[in-house]
Amino acid sequence: AGVFGHLSDSSLGRKGSLTVVCAINAIFGCLTAFSPNYWTYVLLRVLTGFSTGGVGLCAFVLATEPIGPSKRGMAGMSTFYFFSC
Repeated sequence: AGVFGHLSDSSLGRKGSLTVVCAINAIFGCLTAFSPNYWTYVLLRVLTGFSTGGVGLCAFVLATEPIGPSKRGMAGMSTFYFFSC
């Protein structure tokens, strides 16, 4: 999340960073399906988890940016209600 947070603020932009991290997530997810042994599977699942953190960060920022500053905190916290359920 730290790497893609930096890339989204500097060179790629938010949408570009989200596109790249979603592509990486899809690639690692597909490679996981074809892993030949347990340790390769574990490594690919860890890499998928790292890219999922980038997806969460970029999507959260893109979703809360258009909301005004007075309601942004409430809207941001409301997105986490779905994880609780």
